Amino acid sequence: MEIADAVKKLGQLDIGFYCTHDDYAGARFITLTEEQVLQYAEDPVGYLAKFYGVTKDEYLGWHRSGYRVQCAGKTRSGKRCRGSVARNIEPKEWAALQGSFCHQHA
Repeated sequence: MEIADAVKKLGQLDIGFYCTHDDYAGARFITLTEEQVLQYAEDPVGYLAKFYGVTKDEYLGWHRSGYRVQCAGKTRSGKRCRGSVARNIEPKEWAALQGSFCHQHA
């Protein structure tokens, strides 16, 4: 049985669909329609990036960063500042804040 057929059959049985992904609170659940299940199955990262209104690279960067925007400033020794601009924010806000500075470098 093809996945599309299985999803349609399950939908006819009033079975709901959702996906999960890690986030700053642990895990997040997103309800999916039958059509969205098929889109998600084809490209989970691409689907979630589109869901949040960011690129795949931004979505993956949000995860890699620990959901934190690091200051773009440099220390006196030339190393990147370890200060935070923001923590525990949504992917779109995370993407928008890239290149921002902490209060010491603002």
